[in-house]
Amino acid sequence: MDKNIGKKLDGRYELLELIGVGGMADIYKAKDITDDRTVAVKILKNEFAASEDFLRRFRNESKAIALLSHPNIVKIFDVGFTDKIQYIVMEYIDGITLTEYIARQGVLKWRDAVHFTTQVLRALQHAHDRGIVHRDVKSQNVMLLSDGTIKVMDFGIARFNRETDKTMSEKAIGSVHYISPEQARGEMTDEKSDIYSVGVMLYEMLTGEKPFDGENPVSIAIKHMQMTPKRVTEINSSIPEGLEEITVKAMQKEPSKRYQTAGEMIKDIEEFKKNPSIVFEYKYFSTDGSTKYFDKVTPEQQAKASGKRKVPLVEDIDDDDDDEDDDDGYYDDEEYYQRRRRSPILPILFALATAFVIMTAWLIHTIVTENFEVIESQSGEEVTMPALVNMTWDEVLAQYNDYNFIPTLQYSSEYEKNVVMEQSVMPGRSIRKNQVIEVVVSSGPKLVEIDDYSNKHINDVIAMLNKQDLMYEIIRTEDDDVAQDFVIKTNPPAREFVEVGDTVTCYVSLGQSSESTAVPQMVNLSLASAQA
Repeated sequence: MDKNIGKKLDGRYELLELIGVGGMADIYKAKDITDDRTVAVKILKNEFAASEDFLRRFRNESKAIALLSHPNIVKIFDVGFTDKIQYIVMEYIDGITLTEYIARQGVLKWRDAVHFTTQVLRALQHAHDRGIVHRDVKSQNVMLLSDGTIKVMDFGIARFNRETDKTMSEKAIGSVHYISPEQARGEMTDEKSDIYSVGVMLYEMLTGEKPFDGENPVSIAIKHMQMTPKRVTEINSSIPEGLEEITVKAMQKEPSKRYQTAGEMIKDIEEFKKNPSIVFEYKYFSTDGSTKYFDKVTPEQQAKASGKRKVPLVEDIDDDDDDEDDDDGYYDDEEYYQRRRRSPILPILFALATAFVIMTAWLIHTIVTENFEVIESQSGEEVTMPALVNMTWDEVLAQYNDYNFIPTLQYSSEYEKNVVMEQSVMPGRSIRKNQVIEVVVSSGPKLVEIDDYSNKHINDVIAMLNKQDLMYEIIRTEDDDVAQDFVIKTNPPAREFVEVGDTVTCYVSLGQSSESTAVPQMVNLSLASAQA
């Protein structure tokens, strides 16, 4: 039996059962005694607790998720870091992983695949908009609830995309079956790396297969960098062409040819959902046995491509093919593709490719080894911690871009926007150059917009102001046009922005004037006297 079962963390979280085992942490189902709810608790494994690198990654996960609030991202409730144990308390998801669901279904219906992919993209778009790249998007990190809702989890190796850390071991982290080519090469990764991984997941859902597999992680990574997977429709002919195009564009080797944002991919998916027969004109032609990618074609290119073109006849095409060449040697593009891929020259190309793969694997091994040696030599370099408070974040990055800062945004009325408010290491201390320094950066005062409260009852207005954390002052005055106890106007007026905690003056109607005048006796008076 697991020795942690039955323990209470901080006297609050009672561990009930082990529900997941990861590479660096175990996940337990637990009871939050204080709030009387079921939660999930991720506990860092003991063998990694002494590793500064793993502790940094574990803390990064909590910081990354804490900045996020989205229905398709697992919620984080609490964190605990002590000398004996490090844990994160998260939302408990009563469901299964997408990996398990694919294993049960084999091949998903394309409508389900589209539904799940859209939710994953919305979660990533939320993260990307806040400067967070997941960097480990895979079906194992996607939970599926019984109602079809998707929850993306495990931001354990998520990094703020503004960081400038050059550690190759960090950048190569990720699941090799879903890894982007640039991540496999150890290059800097951004949002487009997550887009590639989403494309791999979509491919997996539509075909029941991963695009690349191999005997070891290195061979799989090399395939991601160099090879083109089988077409989705070659494995599952029921997939509409437009959806295949979306999948292939997301999985382009060159980041600039992929969708540049999650929003761009969502846009194409929404167009496809409206019209499943749509063709996006991301064209594929074969000239050497491999699939080539081109972006959307122009109307002129489309007209040219929709016709037929003259291509040389290949003498070594299978002689048993009964199809006659139409139009005296003119082929459709797809026919040409099919003929070329049967050419016996492919074994020769395959042999050359195999040799190239072996050489590349050796080269990658050499580069990785050299990088680790450089990292190891730099890890002990001692530097003096600078004073960052009151500097702008841009100034910090310009002057100390080789330090390992992790920024967190926080509202502040005291510090101007983009100014450093706190630093986790005091100035003047000696630290290792690669040591993590947590920095709190001001996002400026929290502003709220004043609504138009005119002709609204003062009680309702007070409730709305309280909800926006605004103070209020009431001045009552007579007004013939506004009913009693209803707001006439405010100061500041409607549609202006004020800081949280500011006071809004509400002018409230007392109703019509209550003053009365006695009517004088005017009978038997002349008109002039009455008027006087």
